[in-house]
Amino acid sequence: MYTVSRGPSKIVAKTRRGMNQNLERLENLRDMSRKSDPEEEITEEDKSNINIPKPVFYTNGKLKPNTQRHRTRQEVITPQHEELIKYICEYFKPFDLESWWGKRLFNNITKSG
Repeated sequence: MYTVSRGPSKIVAKTRRGMNQNLERLENLRDMSRKSDPEEEITEEDKSNINIPKPVFYTNGKLKPNTQRHRTRQEVITPQHEELIKYICEYFKPFDLESWWGKRLFNNITKSG
């Protein structure tokens, strides 16, 4: 009645592998951490691996404030920008979107009948 396959299909086998890992890079990083002699020659690849940003995790789940973010300059508001802001504030009329869709639907139903 039913048959059970002997193993996973080729598609499943391929998806189980996941992302390929660059083992050479990992070995180089491990070797760099083992180097104790500061005068030992550093290759170009080792230099590029040193500059790789490392993730930083904080215990409270919040990032510590970056000092560069606080140094951002104040936005300069041009006269054109101020004019646009005044126009929007004066002429914008909020409306009930739900009632608008209800009226539209009602009109579509009554016109088609």
